Amino acid sequence: MHLPAVALVAIVKDEARSLYRLLDSVRGLVDEMVVVDTGSHDDTVAIARAAGAKVSYFEWISDFAAARNFALSQTRAPWRLVLDADEWLDRDTSDLRAVCAEAPTFVGRIARSDRFDSDVAGRRETLVSRVWISRLLPIGVTYSGAIHEQVVHDLPTQLVPLHVFHDGYEDQQLARKGDRNLEILAQLADRGSSNAYLDYQYAKELERKGELAAAAERYARSLSALGADDTPWREGLICAALGVFGRVRAFDAAFELIDHETARYANSADFWFCVGSFLMDAAQANPQIGAQFLGPIENAFLRCLEIGERADGAEGVVGRGSFLAAQNLHALYVATGRETKAREYASLAMRTPRP
Repeated sequence: MHLPAVALVAIVKDEARSLYRLLDSVRGLVDEMVVVDTGSHDDTVAIARAAGAKVSYFEWISDFAAARNFALSQTRAPWRLVLDADEWLDRDTSDLRAVCAEAPTFVGRIARSDRFDSDVAGRRETLVSRVWISRLLPIGVTYSGAIHEQVVHDLPTQLVPLHVFHDGYEDQQLARKGDRNLEILAQLADRGSSNAYLDYQYAKELERKGELAAAAERYARSLSALGADDTPWREGLICAALGVFGRVRAFDAAFELIDHETARYANSADFWFCVGSFLMDAAQANPQIGAQFLGPIENAFLRCLEIGERADGAEGVVGRGSFLAAQNLHALYVATGRETKAREYASLAMRTPRP
């Protein structure tokens, strides 16, 4: 009996919007498509079957790791590409067959481009960030954690030439998902099962719901629990916390955080962009002393441009070392009446291609 070399493995619920896009993106590149439905009420199952996927069912128990592990058990393939329905493979830059020709002795980290909506210079824009995630798994590797689950293994990890896109963080998609994640995180917190990473995720969900005071408290708790640990998500936590601290006027906490982290992220455009954005919030909240912030705001965004964009494949938000910083400098110079500078940076922002 011929066994598949690589299988797509996905858990889904009410994903009729995007499931076909996912399955079509891997067609011909995988030997098997495993789709596990956790309780759909739309055409998700019909779409999966029509696309040739092997469909199984798993009763949802508010535990993502349990669902993913069940899905992994539905294939005997030595390699498993784990994707979600709001992700899709970039066929033009991915060499899945070549990677899976190797022995399944490592965990493959793939590049993912996340599209998300954010306020930029007074308007809502769709931006892109790049992260690396462990999603090409050899047989035997499983997941742990009810939410924001992590792979469990003692194998080496390796960056592999696979690239996926993800639109699940766009405003419309976040609204469609509702409060599922928030409810699970709240249950874990109530049971005393949180840690620095889960507190970070909890804070992001609270922020999305507009509960900014609670989000600020949870960000502070995550920072305290994290301490000096240098995790891959530390910079994201720092930036998110600064954004909320600014909006709830927790200025002392924000300035203390900046002082504590500047040496670590002195050469990060993402960090300086978030510092500049926080200072803009602080200036707007304190107009009587706002002029004191103008120089530091300008310096922060100029530092972003000096550092520039991250190298291809590096993690970070696209544009913070280029057009996004230029947009904020343009807004600053317009607000302070420096017309020549405003025109210079408006031109820079317009010349820089959007993601």
